[in-house]
Amino acid sequence: MEERLVSFETAKLAKDKGFNEFTDTLWSTHDDWGDKYNTLHDEGYAKWNSHEGGYITSKTEQLYSAPTQSLLQKWIRDTHKLRLEVQSLIDCTYAYSIYQELQDGNYCKQIAFEYTEQSSYEEALETGLKHALKLI
Repeated sequence: MEERLVSFETAKLAKDKGFNEFTDTLWSTHDDWGDKYNTLHDEGYAKWNSHEGGYITSKTEQLYSAPTQSLLQKWIRDTHKLRLEVQSLIDCTYAYSIYQELQDGNYCKQIAFEYTEQSSYEEALETGLKHALKLI
């Protein structure tokens, strides 16, 4: 069983919000591949350089870290104090809630709740991750 990677759209939004972490895979805007992830840095195509703001390459495309959904969820929680939860509903659809950790760290305030049409946990989590990133 593999963890699901975030979509290209979510990866771009995460980078815009400051996500700058090394990942085993990355998204590329290279014309030959379209918007898809790959492991080019394992083949020497792209190198990780935290001082340069992430991945660097000699090509002209943009590179984006492609984290797993759980890694991005943890980053949002640890860095921005936003907690994302996905709940299964009785009709086999999902809802997600976003909570903001308060100053004392003991209590959270719900700042978003949304029903989703998705029929899988991962699709609902992806929608919630995008929403949480937009709140940052």
